[in-house]
Amino acid sequence: MAPPTPILTNEQIIREREKVESLRRRNKCQLRSLTQHLCHFEDNREYVCIPFKRVFQQCVGHALEVTEAATNGALKERDE
Repeated sequence: MAPPTPILTNEQIIREREKVESLRRRNKCQLRSLTQHLCHFEDNREYVCIPFKRVFQQCVGHALEVTEAATNGALKERDE
């Protein structure tokens, strides 16, 4: 059985969106990224490093990783 789903009026949806936007403006969050490298030795004793990106949402007082699976899609394809 599906969980209960709240039914909201148009006015309630607008109020919720305004709350979310207000929080975003107050927190002044910014997206930041960094590149890390995954390194390993190959059979011929060659050291190979592959870069991958991590994305963070930096807000006042905290940062949250928001990297999506598709961000490093090329890296996954290379490994296969």
